[in-house]
Amino acid sequence: MKRILLVDLGERELKKRQELRARQQFLETLEKTADTSGGLNSKQLDELARIRRQLASDTVIDPFYRLVAATHQQKDWSELRRQNAFVHEYGLMGSQRMLGNLLDPLEANEREIASICGLLQVEGYTDSERPDFVERISRAQGEYRRHRALFDAVFAHLGQRYEVSLKSQIDAGLVDPGIVGCVEPGGDPQSRNEVLDHAMAKRAAINAAQGAVARAGEAERAAQAAAESARSLERTRKERQG
Repeated sequence: MKRILLVDLGERELKKRQELRARQQFLETLEKTADTSGGLNSKQLDELARIRRQLASDTVIDPFYRLVAATHQQKDWSELRRQNAFVHEYGLMGSQRMLGNLLDPLEANEREIASICGLLQVEGYTDSERPDFVERISRAQGEYRRHRALFDAVFAHLGQRYEVSLKSQIDAGLVDPGIVGCVEPGGDPQSRNEVLDHAMAKRAAINAAQGAVARAGEAERAAQAAAESARSLERTRKERQG
């Protein structure tokens, strides 16, 4: 069974990580130019440390998803994270990060949480700081449960119909590149990406070298063919003269 990637949640996570990376770059620039910029104050230092911790983990950053999952489970997000319960990584729920054969397309509570997120996004309620946000979550949950059979049928249909490569979703800017390797080997996504980038660069260099060798071989064969043709023409000319 193929993994189900919740692209809408993956895209939200991508945007949040891009925002944090931009903020990290800004703060680090201030830190490096302390002589002229004045450096970072204590609040900014704490912010930079927090951003680095967040980006050093595959765990979902998006506050929208965090609050939906926490409200659905009636637990604080920190507890869910500690238990690794209903924590998605780049749009991959826990059931989709298992190694080997997947047991089910999506676990029942995962489907419900994903559906609640989808309903809220359709309605434009994605600001987790709105005072009525938790109330909106409850309404969306009620709508899902009234039409559970329909939602489950849609999940089953989409899971079978739309098969895409992970690379295509990354190239389209829908999923963060950090998703590569989050299942295995895991670890710090930034360090992992550096290793993957090095491996890709090495593979590209090998492919380029192999291509150069192949082209050199083709050129040599072409030169040999041209020389043989020239010798053949010379023999023909001499035979006619004789």
